[in-house]
Amino acid sequence: MNIAVSACLLGTPCRYDGGSKPCETVIALGERHTLVPVCPEVMGGLSTPRTPSEIVCAEPYCVRDAEGADNTEAITQAVREKLIEQGRLVRRTLRAFPYARLYSNQLLADIKAERLRLKAEAKQRALELRQEVNSREEALRQELRRIRAGRK
Repeated sequence: MNIAVSACLLGTPCRYDGGSKPCETVIALGERHTLVPVCPEVMGGLSTPRTPSEIVCAEPYCVRDAEGADNTEAITQAVREKLIEQGRLVRRTLRAFPYARLYSNQLLADIKAERLRLKAEAKQRALELRQEVNSREEALRQELRRIRAGRK
């Protein structure tokens, strides 16, 4: 399945500040799906870096930047074209987009499963590290006892 994903979540430096915000959970979806990078602001002709834009109302849909400029038409047209081309859009800040189907149940399940898998891996690694530290501490205690016993 093709999934349009905010390009900054995939590591593309297209955010308003010129940076990116890679999300391992979203990137991991690329193992099972085709991820299509999308940046509505850049696609709509806005530069990077730029003044940040926000959705200021959902009905009617309206996007303004921090200086009050209306970017609605540029972003709407760019996203409309990409949606026609690719199909789906996963983008937290576009949840108010009236005709974009943002999340499918399967995609949400995939994201949740990936998040749980990553948490389980992190928990297992933390346990392994804790056991390693405990083992090393015990070895140091034994060495210290041996050294003290040798002094007597």
